[in-house]
Amino acid sequence: MTAAGCDHNRINTLTREALAAQGLVMGEDYESLSVIFPAQKTGCAWAGLGSVPGPYTWINLYGTAGGLGVLGHEFGHNLGLGHQGRSMCTDGDLVDCTSNGTSAKSLMGGGGPAAGFSAPEMIRAGWLSGSEAVEVDASGTYTLRSLHGAGEGTRALDIPMGEDRLVVEYRHAAGTLDGAIEGVHVYRVPKGAYGSSALIDMTEANKTVANDAATDADAITAVTDTASMVSVAVVSSGGGKATVKVSLDGEKLTAAPSAGKTADANPAPAPEHTGSDTDAGDGAADATEVRSGGSAPAEDTTDLAATGGGSNTVPLAATGTLLVAAGAGALVMMRRRRRA
Repeated sequence: MTAAGCDHNRINTLTREALAAQGLVMGEDYESLSVIFPAQKTGCAWAGLGSVPGPYTWINLYGTAGGLGVLGHEFGHNLGLGHQGRSMCTDGDLVDCTSNGTSAKSLMGGGGPAAGFSAPEMIRAGWLSGSEAVEVDASGTYTLRSLHGAGEGTRALDIPMGEDRLVVEYRHAAGTLDGAIEGVHVYRVPKGAYGSSALIDMTEANKTVANDAATDADAITAVTDTASMVSVAVVSSGGGKATVKVSLDGEKLTAAPSAGKTADANPAPAPEHTGSDTDAGDGAADATEVRSGGSAPAEDTTDLAATGGGSNTVPLAATGTLLVAAGAGALVMMRRRRRA
């Protein structure tokens, strides 16, 4: 095919035709398709593109880097996960919050492969069993093990909060994951849409892999939603285990004196291919992100989410209309008509 133009649909079509020539038919012999191709041949402005949900991803490989963050990020889109945002609630009450950047606690929020996925995203993907993700229906005290650590026990609390849900997790270094993340974190899940969760942050110091903030800088000690009369407080946290108290009856909980933050004195070095707030782990500076929006795709459309890249201007074809996302870090809602 002609290199110019970044025609992702043509890339997909020709790949499927080549597979069919070998006797492999989509829907019969395989269910999803990820195409990795050299950036120098296409001129695509993004580092990765994925349908939300699957079954397609396109990985626009820059240089010889593995692009692990981009690959995992786009597969996350295939699982129905959106970009994980960050909700600033500096007064500790969830009724007064503002959106601010990304969470950096997930591949879907710029955390790169060193973060893996967050608890609400793992619930959405079906990766937590019923005993690992406890649906809280009564006030009480609960013990959490680290989200990505080995062993048995509760890995997440799923708490009703009006029409929304509040998911609580404990993060601690485990293998190659969470070397730069520590403490209890909470996420707001809007109307049960676990793939659209947002990190609740009480501070301005958002810990990312690109800064030197403490590993538990944005961990919570206590949080309250006065509108739904839900309150969560950390009793203790550290060393691979956390204990939290949950109130569903309007009692405003406060953190125990022993629940002070305990940042690692010698944090683990950041592994290769980690991300930042803007590049989702592909290492591309001044990335432009394009995200799909709307409900599940109709029969003749596909929702696409593009990540990374070095261009500051990205042309987007959306149902016959040309949209332009100008400026690094721009976020554009769009739908693309599927031609493949």
